[in-house]
Amino acid sequence: MPPKRQRCSMYDGNKQCKKLGEGNPPICDDHYEAMEEEEEDAEDPVEHAVNVVTSHPQVQGLFAYIAAGVDRIAHTVDGISRGEWPRGRGRSSVDPDEPSQRRQHDGNNPGRQPPPQPPPRRQAPPKEDPRVIFGFPAGEVLTREKIKKRHRDLAKILHSDKGGSDESMKRLNAARDQLLAQVKA
Repeated sequence: MPPKRQRCSMYDGNKQCKKLGEGNPPICDDHYEAMEEEEEDAEDPVEHAVNVVTSHPQVQGLFAYIAAGVDRIAHTVDGISRGEWPRGRGRSSVDPDEPSQRRQHDGNNPGRQPPPQPPPRRQAPPKEDPRVIFGFPAGEVLTREKIKKRHRDLAKILHSDKGGSDESMKRLNAARDQLLAQVKA
């Protein structure tokens, strides 16, 4: 018995197609052919994603940058295979036996700029007296207990969790270490 034909389930605008179709859901021959044509014309989703990504201007710029680098490498390899070294890098292409290409060494290197001077060293900030940081008078005798108690009290104020900063805690801890080292001595 042939399959039962039902009204096509596809819509043309707001109206359902009036032709009879087969399958589940039922689709008429005209709509079935149209769907097959769309599938043939449809692009593979992976291919579509690749096309979208590779058409982006930044990606194309990256491809151009890579292609230029590959060209430079190929040019260098070709030169090396011909026995030429690339100019300006690696071995020099200057023939030292050729008088016109010999370098003049008069001690001043005319034609060459002197090497750049390194930037001046930054001087370390002056060391702070740990007694000043802790608020101890200059003549006060310190004990480990006094230093630890004052450190706890100041840490409650200067800690980053209590509204202070990491830098202030670093200074406080360094001062504590210096004072404790003085007490041990």
